[in-house]
Amino acid sequence: MKVLEENIEKNNVKCVCEAKYLKWGEILKDLTIFDLIVGSDLLYSEDIVVPLFTTVSQLLGRHSKFLLVSSFDIGQVSAI
Repeated sequence: MKVLEENIEKNNVKCVCEAKYLKWGEILKDLTIFDLIVGSDLLYSEDIVVPLFTTVSQLLGRHSKFLLVSSFDIGQVSAI
């Protein structure tokens, strides 16, 4: 998180970019709806897919986008 926060600061994008620690699968209390959520190399096990999408779905609005990029295959579930 520290490196991510430093990159936001160095690139002067604090007004349009936010970094938060989230535990996947938990119900979020203070919801912020995002226009765009970008994730990279988040899927390393099939067991994490449902908790990840449970969390992300709480943060997306009606017209929001979730861009998930993965550099490796964890089987059929990674094709969702």
